[in-house]
Amino acid sequence: MNKKVYIVTSGEYSDYRINAVFSSRKLAKKYIELQARVGFWNFTTPRIEEYTLDELPIYPKEKNHYRVSLELGTGNLLDIDLTNLNSDKVLNFTVVNRSDKANEIWVYCWAKDEEHAKKIAYDVRTKVLAEKENL
Repeated sequence: MNKKVYIVTSGEYSDYRINAVFSSRKLAKKYIELQARVGFWNFTTPRIEEYTLDELPIYPKEKNHYRVSLELGTGNLLDIDLTNLNSDKVLNFTVVNRSDKANEIWVYCWAKDEEHAKKIAYDVRTKVLAEKENL
């Protein structure tokens, strides 16, 4: 069983901070209550964030995460690049409706190389177009 930690945070954006870290939610709540008694939270709202210790991401072996952009209608390749997304999903895609250009499809996938990523993207495009015709 992975151990959890409970982090009391406050603030937003550049004012965001970690106030304290606890081994139980109960202790984190107690900390918030004690700090409230001395007016610590007068100008901010505390939150308890839960994290698992020593949890590494699980990514497919010997594959990279790509984003492939295709023009939906023609299938023209618009862009392909490695992503820095923290995604353990095997396949994810978004159809982007653009008023200034033709509609695009962005396919995010794990692939061995760029050619493999393009093949996956073209397969997804084919499925999306087939589904649109069946509507």
